[in-house]
Amino acid sequence: LARVASTGMVYSSGPSNNHQLSLCMETHMINILTIIPNMEDATSLYRGSGPLFELRKTKDIQLSFMASISENALDIADIVFIQRPNTPEHFQVLELCQKNQIPTWIDFDDLLLQVPEDNPAHDYYMNKGMQERLRKIMGLANCITVTTNQLKICLTPFNKNIYTIPNALPTKFLHLTKPHKHKPQINWRGSNTHARDVGEVGGELVELSHARKDLTMTFVGWNPWFVTQGIDPKRALVVPAMTIGDYFRFMSATNPPIQIAPLAASMFNLCKSNIAYLEACLVGAVTVAPHWPEWQDKPGVMTYKNNAEFQQNVEFLLDHPNDAAIMHGHGIKQVMADNLMPQANMSRSKLIDALYGMSRNYDTLLPESL
Repeated sequence: LARVASTGMVYSSGPSNNHQLSLCMETHMINILTIIPNMEDATSLYRGSGPLFELRKTKDIQLSFMASISENALDIADIVFIQRPNTPEHFQVLELCQKNQIPTWIDFDDLLLQVPEDNPAHDYYMNKGMQERLRKIMGLANCITVTTNQLKICLTPFNKNIYTIPNALPTKFLHLTKPHKHKPQINWRGSNTHARDVGEVGGELVELSHARKDLTMTFVGWNPWFVTQGIDPKRALVVPAMTIGDYFRFMSATNPPIQIAPLAASMFNLCKSNIAYLEACLVGAVTVAPHWPEWQDKPGVMTYKNNAEFQQNVEFLLDHPNDAAIMHGHGIKQVMADNLMPQANMSRSKLIDALYGMSRNYDTLLPESL
């Protein structure tokens, strides 16, 4: 009935006070088995391998990345973490963990229960079988971390332990930080999943390009042809999708003064985080985004309530370089103070400690907040 830590010291597996729990965690490297669908994509950078790799620098955790997890593999697990779980295999892993009393932590960065029809992933997520499985997955996990408070509200009916850990910039890209530099340029970044979003302001972008002959626009990651076909090809630069590292280096090198983040009105988009704002601040840009909770009252962001305000905001930034530079200065100061990965990882560290306590059968409750 005793547990031997990696140092050879023995600790009781029964009820313990906080001192005993703290001592155990100080002398045992916490083994986290992880399932991350794609370690090369942006969701992993912000929600999976990115934060966990950074956390290893300051916390004694051992990460085992696995495509799937068998019951035997659970013998070495203190915690199991799954990013964006949705497959039958993910469900089976969570069932095995529950049977073996291994604490589980899952993370969502999108409202997969309400994927709109214009999204290419709609058919994959919105069929009856998938929706039933997602709800069961959420119910099986010991806790869920999410990117925004709105997403937390939407998922609360399915799990009582949901924590908001906002997205944060990885420190490995901070050397690419750039000051605001005024020039007639607008940047948009995204994929075909944002077709409707950029299309919402397509008319305004075309009108701006016609009214301002020196204005250039960059579309990074995908060509919204229904917009760019109305713009002089010499002033509409389409940049193909690239690796995460190349993307950050490209953005820093081009140093755009304005980043637009249009989003069509839907609960799916209301749940989205403000990653575009964080990246914009890093590379010298002011962001133009909807007047929604995730974006409003953020230094370095100009929000809009309608298309006319969107165009007015862009024109203001183009015509008032000093004001734009001041906005960006406030924005990057805020991001550097509150929105870097080490700050976000303080919450993850607290959660890992609580889950580790559960794995050792201590009378440890998950925290009400992080």
